[in-house]
Amino acid sequence: MILVFISWVGYASTAKFDFLKATLISVMNPVKGMDIECISDNTFLFIFNHVLDKTRALDACSWNFEKNIFILSEVGEEDENPLSVDLNWRAFYVHVHDLPMRR
Repeated sequence: MILVFISWVGYASTAKFDFLKATLISVMNPVKGMDIECISDNTFLFIFNHVLDKTRALDACSWNFEKNIFILSEVGEEDENPLSVDLNWRAFYVHVHDLPMRR
């Protein structure tokens, strides 16, 4: 049997954990299911039951919630402590409209 650990740990500044959990599970709609656990203040563990659900969720979601961006990192090993994962940066795009250009 091959065990693949398919989890992320993420940080988002929100106090509405139950709403966050219900909303993200509904939006991601994983075929094999998933769970989200609050593991410390504003730090969440995303546990997917299938690697394809994890991949699809990462590709399809913008990973922000109530105007707060998620800082996500993959949990590498099953025995890795999710609280020790580095959550200090996140790449994101800024789309600017109607910016006046000086000449």
